[in-house]
Amino acid sequence: MKINSFPTIKAVATFLLISAGSIFCSISSNAEVVEIEKERLFGFPSTDEDVGLSFLKMAGLETPEFDKIIVRTEKYKALMPFEKQAFLKEEVPRLYNKYMALDPKREGLLIRVSVKLFFANANGVAPAKLQVFFPAEGMIYFPYMYAGIPIAVIPNGIENFTEIILTEEEATIAMSTMDQTPEATLVLDLKPISADAKKPMILDGEKQFPLLCEIGYIGLHNSGTDQIWAWGTQGNMTEGRKDPLIEILKPQTMGSF
Repeated sequence: MKINSFPTIKAVATFLLISAGSIFCSISSNAEVVEIEKERLFGFPSTDEDVGLSFLKMAGLETPEFDKIIVRTEKYKALMPFEKQAFLKEEVPRLYNKYMALDPKREGLLIRVSVKLFFANANGVAPAKLQVFFPAEGMIYFPYMYAGIPIAVIPNGIENFTEIILTEEEATIAMSTMDQTPEATLVLDLKPISADAKKPMILDGEKQFPLLCEIGYIGLHNSGTDQIWAWGTQGNMTEGRKDPLIEILKPQTMGSF
C-alpha cells in the first residue's frame, strides 16, 4: 500500500538498540538512537536500476557505455522494434545524468523484505528474544539483476540479527506491536562501501557480483508499519534516493507492504 505521510521515528516506543556490542560480535558498539522518517522507510525501495548504477559506480566505472547497458535491460527487450531507437535516444542521456549525479554512499540503498518473526518470552534462565527467519537459508544477501548483471547486495553483519536478545523494555514493546501472525517486514537502509566487477562470487550455485554495504538502519515492522524493534548507526545513515521513478518496479524477489 502507498504511504503518504509519517511522523519521525523517535522516543521510547520506537527506540533503537544501543547495547549492540554485548550482543552482536561483529556489529559496532557505537550504535545510537537514530531518528529516521517513516515516509523514507516506506516510500519507494531501491530498484534494480538503483542497485545496478550504484554497483557500477562503486566498482569504479567512470562512464559506462549506456547504449550497451540499455539494450540488455528487460524493458528494452520488451519494446516493439520500431520503438527501440526512440527509447535509446531518451534513455542514454537520462542514465548518463543520473549516473553522473549519483553518490551511492550518500543516497544509499533501501530494501524491504518479508520475514518470519517469532517472539520468545524470558523464562528466568534465558532472556526474551526475537528470532528472524529470512526467505532463504545460508548466507543472507539480496539478489538483483540489472542489464544482465547479477548483483548480490550483502549487508555486512546482517547474520547477527537472526536472533535478537531483548531488554525488558524492548520485550514489552515487541509484545505490544507484533502481529498475531509471524509475518513482519524487515527494512534496511544500506550504505554501499565496496563492489567488485571482476571477481564474481558463487552464491546459490550462480555467479553474482558482490556489492558490500554497511547497515545504517535495520528495523522490524508490523503490517501497520509500526516499529517492533530496530538498530541503527548514525555514521552509516544515508539520505535516500531523490524523486524516485514510480514506473520502475521493485525486484519481484523482494517482499514489502
